[in-house]
Amino acid sequence: MSSFYLLVLICPFIWSAAADLSYESLRDKIMETEKLSALGGNVWLSEKEEKANVILMHAKKKEIDEGLSKPDLYPPGMHFFQAKPLIRQSEVFRIIQKMPKGAFLHGHNTGIVSSKWVIRNLTAQFNLYMCKDKNNLVLFTFKNMTQCVSEMKNICVERLNTQNRSQYDRQMEKHINMYTMHPESEYF
Repeated sequence: MSSFYLLVLICPFIWSAAADLSYESLRDKIMETEKLSALGGNVWLSEKEEKANVILMHAKKKEIDEGLSKPDLYPPGMHFFQAKPLIRQSEVFRIIQKMPKGAFLHGHNTGIVSSKWVIRNLTAQFNLYMCKDKNNLVLFTFKNMTQCVSEMKNICVERLNTQNRSQYDRQMEKHINMYTMHPESEYF
């Protein structure tokens, strides 16, 4: 149930008691009701979980406060590619990494592994081919594709025959990774 509907249901009860409550008390009751209707609001933590949550929330508040004093260094206000090194140094990130599954609750297979891993492992598959489409975009496939306008090349064979495999891997990675040191000039 959304917070709005929950408030509509409880407001008559709050308003009937409002004459007896100060503004602050009434506000606290409304805030508590909204908190309970939020995601995880009805989850009760054990004593250990509560201690861990206090530590995590303290670190989170500290980072938000630092972001208010130095907004140009606040990762949520930056492009992800620029914020990533700051996120990795973050106390909140370090705490989350120690949590079960690293606090990973939902993900897509394309984001679970690095592009380096994809290139290093998938290009070793003998039946992976590469070609280009009419827009000169590189396509990777395990089967014949009608979109190909260029010759289909077996990537495994090409990779084995290359002089410099790490350079080849870096070149391949550029086709599946948007990373750049200057995203603001390349993507905007």
